[in-house]
Amino acid sequence: MDAFAEGEAVTNLHWRDAPVPSPPLGLGALDAPGVLATHVVLPVDQVVGAPAHLDHVESATLPCAGVTAWNALFGDHEVLPGQKVASLGTGGVAVYAMQLAKAAGAEYYGIVRRPEAAARLLGAGANGVVDDFSEWSAKLRELTGGVDKLVDTVGTTTINESLAALAPHGEVALVGLFTQEPEPLDVMRLFGSGGSLRGVAVGSARQHRDLVAFVERHGIRPVVDGVHRFDDAPEAFAHHRRSGVVGKVVITVP
Repeated sequence: MDAFAEGEAVTNLHWRDAPVPSPPLGLGALDAPGVLATHVVLPVDQVVGAPAHLDHVESATLPCAGVTAWNALFGDHEVLPGQKVASLGTGGVAVYAMQLAKAAGAEYYGIVRRPEAAARLLGAGANGVVDDFSEWSAKLRELTGGVDKLVDTVGTTTINESLAALAPHGEVALVGLFTQEPEPLDVMRLFGSGGSLRGVAVGSARQHRDLVAFVERHGIRPVVDGVHRFDDAPEAFAHHRRSGVVGKVVITVP
């Protein structure tokens, strides 16, 4: 168990180490209380020291988006140098996936809807971007020959295209359920790729600590699209729903 000095900066965990709860539960999951509050009391084994080089706003992005991206990339089928990684969109998990993949020595490819989003990802170091959601998996395969890891931040409507974008024995890490309309899984596409599909629900205490160490070692600074005051929280949620958000939206407390 970690020991902390009074006043030391920490970030909260979503769930402790294995076994993983089923369904995975944590702060803010389902009916569990979240952390949008002026004061939160947690047991010592549900917090982890924050990266030394980050401020509070940047550190606040780790417990959900950061750890989810870490689990997606390294929780299974660990991304290796020289491999190819792709993710959908420019939200917190997708941008973290880019930063972590690049720091690990992998190539990163984005899939976005707008040319301006593509320009921002290319400027941030992406190796390539598909900026058209029409048959994006075919376009991604043309660009990459197939990716080793596809971080799907959308949901059921994109799984089959995600599988189609895989290189042999690649993995689709499903982290998003923004769309939940039932759509049949193309089993032949899954079988033909030799790949796998894995559901990712945030991450464990060990994964959180590994992320903190990696972020410190590589000097990664999370991307924050906007910061809002606690008493302006509704505007923060409105900000998050707008198109074109790149990275995280953070709410500060007094």
